[in-house]
Amino acid sequence: MPALGPFVLYYHTACTVFWGRAIAPVAILKLAGAEYAIKPMPESPSGAGFAVPMVTFPGGYTISQTPVIVHSLGKHFGMVGSGDADDFVSNQLLADSADFLGEIFAGKPGIILNNYITYYFISLTYRHSGSYQ
Repeated sequence: MPALGPFVLYYHTACTVFWGRAIAPVAILKLAGAEYAIKPMPESPSGAGFAVPMVTFPGGYTISQTPVIVHSLGKHFGMVGSGDADDFVSNQLLADSADFLGEIFAGKPGIILNNYITYYFISLTYRHSGSYQ
């Protein structure tokens, strides 16, 4: 069984004003039933990454970059699946999600955002069937 904590997530205002890019890691920690704390950015370990969010794992190492954090937490809690195909596909979906978030922040029109949502629906439905071919 993977270690359930304590994890420490660092983010602006310790997520008291907004969740921003910290929402996905927090959702994973909650889903896993992990013990975690959220601390403000100034308390993050120096040199652990360029920007928040950052997460310190029970083993004492700290990582940053939302897609990397999400994938690492997913692997830690057995949420990524097994084998190379699952690992590769989860990384692709994380990269797609980073692109999607960039489009949202750029204020792209709804049709583009809807195309991403349709892609995710089809992709996750298809991939949930167990067929990656």
